[in-house]
Amino acid sequence: MKLRILDCSAPNWLPGSAASKESSSWVGFPSGNWLSADQSSEVLNRACGNSMRAKRDYAMLAMLFGCGFRRSELVGLELDEIQMRQSHWAVVDLKGKGGHIRTVPIPAWVKAALDQWTRAACVTEGRIFRAVARMGKVWGKGISQNVVWYVVKTCCERAGLEHIAPHDLRRYVESRIMPSSTAVRPWLQEEPVNDSA
Repeated sequence: MKLRILDCSAPNWLPGSAASKESSSWVGFPSGNWLSADQSSEVLNRACGNSMRAKRDYAMLAMLFGCGFRRSELVGLELDEIQMRQSHWAVVDLKGKGGHIRTVPIPAWVKAALDQWTRAACVTEGRIFRAVARMGKVWGKGISQNVVWYVVKTCCERAGLEHIAPHDLRRYVESRIMPSSTAVRPWLQEEPVNDSA
């Protein structure tokens, strides 16, 4: 198997893009499914609606697409973990896989989707995502990872995409953040130290 370095600074570096087909700096393929911006928008549109379940599903997909959460992180997310830091919303001190702690920025459109869900569901504390009965009643103190899997699978199938897992939605975030991570998270960067003095 030949490996070559992926040039993430190129504007269209995703596999399958015109630039990656023409470039000799990219050979091979990444594992998993990589959704384009159009495919991601289509999946989100399949969750839109005025029902309580649609609001929850849209907010869940927004968090997966916009923040790159894992299923376990999403179902365990509590309302008090979302905080304002230096004029930006973020999930602070999120404990992820392997016990790693990180701060995750929340884009404005994701925060708007979360606010719409929490207001409609009257979530004021505890876990953000709750079960929704068929008639729209919110109940329980959380959801399982299987609910996230089902929502992703259902919305992707409605958008004509098959064999998409929740983890595949993380790759959309990676494709948007990796080329210019400092532009996405400027408030997480440290000030440069001037050693010339």
